[in-house]
Amino acid sequence: MKIPENRPGGLRETLAVSLPLMLASLSMYLMYFVERSILACFSLDALNAAVQASSLSWALWGGVTVLAGMAEVFVAQFNGMGHHERMGQAVWQMIWFSLMATALIIPIGVASADLIYPPNSDQANYFRWSMLSGFFQPFSYALTTFFVGQGKTKWVLILTLFIGTINALLDYLLIFGIEGYLPSQGAMGAALANGMSSGLQTALLFVLFLRRSHRQKCGTSLWKPRLNILWRSIRIAAPTAILYNIELWGWGLFYIMMASASPMHITISSLCQSLIYLFTFIGEGLYRGTLMKANHYLVTGKNQLIKRVFLSAIFILVICFLLQIVALWINPHVFLHSIIPMNEEMVSFFPALKICTWLVFIHLLFQGVQWLLAGMLCAKGETFSMMIVGSIGLVTVLLIPTYCLIEFHSLSIEWAWTFVVLYSVLSCLAYLVLLVRARRKPPIAGYICIP
Repeated sequence: MKIPENRPGGLRETLAVSLPLMLASLSMYLMYFVERSILACFSLDALNAAVQASSLSWALWGGVTVLAGMAEVFVAQFNGMGHHERMGQAVWQMIWFSLMATALIIPIGVASADLIYPPNSDQANYFRWSMLSGFFQPFSYALTTFFVGQGKTKWVLILTLFIGTINALLDYLLIFGIEGYLPSQGAMGAALANGMSSGLQTALLFVLFLRRSHRQKCGTSLWKPRLNILWRSIRIAAPTAILYNIELWGWGLFYIMMASASPMHITISSLCQSLIYLFTFIGEGLYRGTLMKANHYLVTGKNQLIKRVFLSAIFILVICFLLQIVALWINPHVFLHSIIPMNEEMVSFFPALKICTWLVFIHLLFQGVQWLLAGMLCAKGETFSMMIVGSIGLVTVLLIPTYCLIEFHSLSIEWAWTFVVLYSVLSCLAYLVLLVRARRKPPIAGYICIP
């Protein structure tokens, strides 16, 4: 596969656009990775409780966050068309949407914590505090779209690195405590640290968003709700958000099944989730970068360059995957010990963990390809078909087989993560079939532009 390096949409341009977004995503996911690492040092029970509760919490907030992120598409298109005064208004609509969703989700989440999990357990406490602070996720994500959609990722990167450092300090202090001064909070301390750092991040982003230059040139003072814009945004992004929510619920059920299987299943799955948090920044950064370039090409009439930027992103994904595999192959003990805290119990799980790590890297490769294909399908307006295919694949390929084999045949942890890889591969193939079927359908800028 020959990738042009210097032409528009080529390897160099795609990497230049995506690399800052990768670094911003890395610094964000590092917060979760550091949290999991500190919890693993504190207690495996606390780690497993956080994994189970956070998966369900994110399932409730994930769809709202995806919808809020739709503002990035509008900001990128308005920036490409020169309508800078409308960028702030598009972001405000997603802020209002986040507020409306908060009024519904927080009461339901807080009230259901002791119904879903044992009262006052680590899972219930983590879930309750995650739901209370979950509003900051869509709010801050909507604010970052204002900068990312314009290609101004410097402030996002600096701010995310700063917040990541604050979060790591709060994690350690609240999880372990300070003898005689601050009691240890365990898993609940991780949720509290995440909420405080997310709140600080949202506040600082909001201050930057409302700078005088942004109010004067980019319309960030146009705060009033506009129902026509808000409805159009929701209508366009709803199928993608619903699919994302279904996937998150699916992952939540997957971790519940792992917890019911054995301590080894949930512990290794928790560590695998930490690896996913650490390395998923590659696929997400490429997805956001290629989506931004694709929208720029749409509004400037350069549709033929969309395929080129897609191939460039695939090439970068494959190179990153090969580097990960080589590092794991050369010395798996050094590689895994350097990123995962190991105690005696974890050392006994090492052979199975090594196999599952290989499977995680394969999953991340195909997950990245799946995200890129999803971006191309969105540009074609095929979001509903993508939602149906993705939902059916999740249930029939991952959840049902995993449940049946765990319930009736004591499925090993290696086979459970093999089904995860199978789901990723088949999802890519299904999305590719949808894209081939829609190849004669031109990208429709009007579908994702606000008139």
